[in-house]
Parts: sequence; C-alpha cells; structure tokens
Amino acid sequence: MKTYALGMIETIGLTSLIPALDEAVKAADVKVVKYEKADAGIVTGYMIGDVASVQAAVDSGGKIAKQLGGFRSSKVIAKPAESVFNLLEFFRVPKQDKRDIFQKMTVAELQKMARGMKDFPVKGREFYKLKKAELIEAMIKVDRQLNK
Repeated sequence: MKTYALGMIETIGLTSLIPALDEAVKAADVKVVKYEKADAGIVTGYMIGDVASVQAAVDSGGKIAKQLGGFRSSKVIAKPAESVFNLLEFFRVPKQDKRDIFQKMTVAELQKMARGMKDFPVKGREFYKLKKAELIEAMIKVDRQLNK
C-alpha cells in the first residue's frame, strides 16, 4: 500500500468546509477523498497526499475556514498505520472489474489496446471481425494468463 499522509479539516457547516477544501486542493497536490457529517452541523473533510502537500493544504484550507468563522479543528497524520486506513471506509477501494472498464471504451480503443497485448490470440483479418463482446472476452483471457 502506498504511504499517504491523511489530512482533516473540521468545520461547522458546509459553507465553511467547501471553500476550505477548494483552497486546500489549489494550494497543494492533494486529493479530497470524502467528507462526513456529524451532529450539530459539524462536517469533516478528508484529503490524502504526501506529507508536505497535505500539511500545506490543511494550513491553507484551515486559514480560509477561520476567515469564514466556521473552523473547528484540523489535523495531519503523517504516516497513519494501515489499521487506521482500514477503519476509514472510504479507503477501501473496490476492485473494478475489467469488463466494466472495457465496456466504456470504443471498439477502436479496444482494438488499439488488444494489438499491444502480447500473445493476443486473434490475428489478421479475423481480428477486425471480432465484435466488441468477443474482443473484451479475448482481452480478459489474455490478461488472466499474463497475471498468473
């Protein structure tokens, strides 16, 4: 698992959090991964990135939240333990089935990708006669063999 820093900004109300998160992502190379609502209008925004970027983002975002009067707290955890990430539901990224990804692609894009695959089973004129579903199945079969 890649090592991320975790940054959090807590405000009262989304009208403080959204500008704070906007400023945070503009200030540094971070990714906002989620926000959560608690009780009494308290909301927390979560971001990840390298330690320096997250620290800069949290500082900038916190400053905006303070100017707007909704700042409650902020925190940067430089290198959270994996068990902490496991507690945070939004870090459990489901593996997307390649079929879903391939279905969103055009036949031309799939053909280009398939031509670059080592040991693709269909060659020549037959390659261009494949329907989209057949092309996807052949690509998945080759991918499985390569990843054994």
